[in-house]
Amino acid sequence: MMTVKRALCLSLFLLMTVVGSSAISAVILQYHHIGEDTPRVTTASVPEFTAHLDWLAENDFEVIALDELIARRKNNQLSTADTIASISFDDTSKTICTEAWPILYQRRLPFIIFVNTEIMEVANNTQCSWQELQQMEKTGLLTVGNHSHTHRHMTDRSGFNSYQQWLKVMREEVVIAENILREKLSSVKKIFAYPYGESNERLQYVIEQLGYVGIGQQSGAIGNTTDLTNFPRFPLSGRYADLEKLEDKLLSLAMPLRAQNVEASNNDEQGPILTLMLEDGFDKQVQCYLGTGEAIDTQQNKRQVIASYPHKIQAGRNRYNCTAASDLAGRFYWYSYQWIQQ
Repeated sequence: MMTVKRALCLSLFLLMTVVGSSAISAVILQYHHIGEDTPRVTTASVPEFTAHLDWLAENDFEVIALDELIARRKNNQLSTADTIASISFDDTSKTICTEAWPILYQRRLPFIIFVNTEIMEVANNTQCSWQELQQMEKTGLLTVGNHSHTHRHMTDRSGFNSYQQWLKVMREEVVIAENILREKLSSVKKIFAYPYGESNERLQYVIEQLGYVGIGQQSGAIGNTTDLTNFPRFPLSGRYADLEKLEDKLLSLAMPLRAQNVEASNNDEQGPILTLMLEDGFDKQVQCYLGTGEAIDTQQNKRQVIASYPHKIQAGRNRYNCTAASDLAGRFYWYSYQWIQQ
């Protein structure tokens, strides 16, 4: 996520190699709790979770470990023949062990849990234990990712005396968690899920320098040009767990980006200006929307798309979702950009 301030125009220009075809469907599913007695906003019920997995099987999705999906992205091995899904859980809710695990084990489906390590040091019955994680590891189905030590809002620099101090603490959040995870578990991967899905270009740089692939919480599919510091995921909890509303997302295609540019607007209350440079030969009309679903001004000139919202935007987490129809019936290209509005 990006904090937009008039005083500092943050411009992020991500040049990416254009490889492969435009129509690639590879998605990451994100869960927290599986059950009935946890907060609905972060919960998918057991019937909902089972229905999601049934749908993947019925639609011939290949369910692979997230580190394998990342390897395919790095090696430019994603193709039009792919319908791929990876399953991820943020935090270590006990319901992952008691409810999700038996279902995943029966189906032999790989998955990743992103662990924030501080809560694991507190003895309580709301989290999976280290022993339970170790037992799941032994089956070869579980891999473990880094979710920071304290699960703080890592983009929030308030309370720090300097940028250098903030940077030092953020690095420690990752390194401390990594050291604990490697002491306790054997399947730890250099994959980092940003707490609350919040990141910015500075934090992404930290993650990259530490040798990690960064995983966000903005929606979208993954292709051969997806930014390795900010992979998208589809949250499938709460109102997003409805399978009827989910199908279009899981069948979404990676927007064929060549590069992107983000600039702060001239007004603190307005949204940033997002510029997307599309692959050569892409001739579809792109339309962008606010996360609320409201269509926003989207200008397209050949392979360049410029989207901005020139009106007041609510403070907090916001996003632009950009979509375009494809030549495949009922399937859409999807790209999401997320930021924090001050």
